[in-house]
Amino acid sequence: MSKLIIEIETLKAGQPRAYADSVYEYLITVKNYWESTTGLREGSFSQKEQDIKYLVKTFSRHFEDEPKCWADARLSAFEKIDFRTFRITIIEPYTD
Repeated sequence: MSKLIIEIETLKAGQPRAYADSVYEYLITVKNYWESTTGLREGSFSQKEQDIKYLVKTFSRHFEDEPKCWADARLSAFEKIDFRTFRITIIEPYTD
């Protein structure tokens, strides 16, 4: 038996000032555990970048990998902090 725990922490959400682009920043942690004969143990499996992007698009904020329009939300930064923690920044242009 195995267990997967996904944590998405919102670090920033919204406009930093009037008439500015909206900034969304998330810290995503994916922990996996597996059952061994000695009990539940933490695994060292690291998620792929595309899987992390899918989690953010599904549970937090949708963005385009390749924006087709200037008004589309876009991925600004993708940083791997350790084997199970990632920081993602999404920029959504201001539209009036």
